[in-house]
Amino acid sequence: MSRGPFDETIKEAMQYLRQRSARFSYMAPTEPGFSPKVPHLAALATANARGYTVNLFSSDKRLPINSPILSTAPYEQADAIVGSFGGRPYSSSSRALASLYVSSTHSIAPAYQPPPKVGDTEVNLGEGIYGFEYVNDTSTPGTPMVVWHEGDWTLEVWDGSITQDLAQARKLVGYLHRHLLPETFGVVGENIAGDGEHTTVEWVYGNMLYSVFNYQSGLQAVEMAASARVFPSGQRRP
Repeated sequence: MSRGPFDETIKEAMQYLRQRSARFSYMAPTEPGFSPKVPHLAALATANARGYTVNLFSSDKRLPINSPILSTAPYEQADAIVGSFGGRPYSSSSRALASLYVSSTHSIAPAYQPPPKVGDTEVNLGEGIYGFEYVNDTSTPGTPMVVWHEGDWTLEVWDGSITQDLAQARKLVGYLHRHLLPETFGVVGENIAGDGEHTTVEWVYGNMLYSVFNYQSGLQAVEMAASARVFPSGQRRP
């Protein structure tokens, strides 16, 4: 069975997690799909009965997993935060699937939120993909927004101008024309904010909800999800 090309830091984090909890299948992004341009990746990794999380940072030197340095102020700065990935078990596959379409009010980039209740216009996003743009004055929550579907996935970009949202949606469509997201039900939510393209991607296999988050780049978040493989086998799905 082939093994995925996991970055050394991610491999160490996953080995650390599996030693502490082997009760569910782990997935993690792989190279070359996910190769952030940082001096070194550093990681904080946690696992318990409620799931696992790996937070990734840019560091100027190699650090051990869960180094105390990663909890200090310099690593709270936006330019030090790369993102995160993880998984959460649910009591059933139906509960895991339903959780995809619940909008989190506590997230800076919920993976899904209901489209705004304003008129929509069909737009061509390229590569044979059409979506809908929602435009109103900024007093209407959730606008502007661009929404489209690819297979069993729902993708949303919002919080920029409609021109910015459309440009980013077309960039993601172009990438996904060449790279497949996990072949299951999933959602992508990108918030074009002043300090980065905060993006969350979530998908479901069985009773597990997997997720990735990227602080700076919507494209890199999608790269993380498209490159995700089961650890340590490298399989595309559990």
